[in-house]
Amino acid sequence: MTNLERKLKIALNPDLIDKNEAGNASLFAHGWVNAEVTPDEFIAAVTQRGWAYCAQLGGSRKGSNFLACNVASVDVDYGLTVEEALANPFVRQHALLLYTTVRHSSNAHRFRVVFLLPEKITSPRRMRAINRGLTRCLGGDMAATDPTRISFGNRNAQVHRIDGQVGLELLRELIADAALPDNTDLPAQEIVSRRSVVKLPRDQELRLADGRPMLLCDALPRSVVHCPVHPDENPSAYVVQNRHGVLGVFCSTCAKSFWPVDHRPDDYDPDDFVKAAQAVAAAAAASRPEADASPSLDQLTPEPLTGSSVHLVSGRPAPNELLPGITLVRSKKGSGKTEAVKRLAARVKTALLVGHRRTLIRGSCKRMSFVCYLDVSKKAALPHSHPSSDATSLDDFLWEDEDDQ
Repeated sequence: MTNLERKLKIALNPDLIDKNEAGNASLFAHGWVNAEVTPDEFIAAVTQRGWAYCAQLGGSRKGSNFLACNVASVDVDYGLTVEEALANPFVRQHALLLYTTVRHSSNAHRFRVVFLLPEKITSPRRMRAINRGLTRCLGGDMAATDPTRISFGNRNAQVHRIDGQVGLELLRELIADAALPDNTDLPAQEIVSRRSVVKLPRDQELRLADGRPMLLCDALPRSVVHCPVHPDENPSAYVVQNRHGVLGVFCSTCAKSFWPVDHRPDDYDPDDFVKAAQAVAAAAAASRPEADASPSLDQLTPEPLTGSSVHLVSGRPAPNELLPGITLVRSKKGSGKTEAVKRLAARVKTALLVGHRRTLIRGSCKRMSFVCYLDVSKKAALPHSHPSSDATSLDDFLWEDEDDQ
């Protein structure tokens, strides 16, 4: 389904025009009407009639009455100009439209970027995370990320229709960007680095640290540049090159690498784990002797797979009880693995959490009430810490100095 065919699930307030032209403060809470409109109808309501919009509500406008929404908006009041935003790879690929707000002027650009999400969001916490992730990408106003935040209309708006799309993979990336600081005591800069789904054109213009422009395809590896994705006054990125010779950009502020569309993917198959589990289950079943058959010599030979127990299920991310031996669990991010491990760990005397990233270890330890080895000096100061619940990282066993890379 194209953006033209999709409906925006929002609430409109026909009486709240521009920035409250009527001067009636009660309109901030009342007068909202839930609606499903096409992008053209949205543009007409917000930028021609000047109506305000927000998430669909189950009553007056307040956080607890958040009902649903599939639209996210980013307010940009400083940093980017309209032209810079329209040239931004993230906006070009993923934004539905951009319109200037009431206080916009040629000397002070102020505008709103609107994104149409791939699914209806019914959780206010999830909506806030998406708003925060998008706002961080564009250097927008982080104070304007409430799930039921009002976005004012503007009858004199300049409208730029973009028709980009937000995919499910990007949605997960945005939620991950916002969720880690909310769930842990880590600053946003310590989000685990990873490859972004945002793609750069091969002829993406970069700004070198000395201010010179240069195309990505002409840049040298390790060249220090300003990040082409987020507003970057001080250069926080550099050019990287993969084993296939393709050039990309890694930004330490975004904690992500950005690659061209024709970047060759790794040979890694994310379904390898499931395929291996299925193969083990099939091999174990094939090696079991039939109940009514005489065992052959091969069946009497000890087989390492005969004791395996593989269950491919949906629902809970971990079993209710741990069986003797090793239990391997694989489920998607956000499915509740950490809470399941917390529940299982509470039933044993000693638990050790081993991870490959220190940032994730510290965040998981906080959620599970473990003592993190990174904070061992603070252990004595923790009143409710469990002395036998610790976490460590594989790099402790492999390297003397710690390195997240």
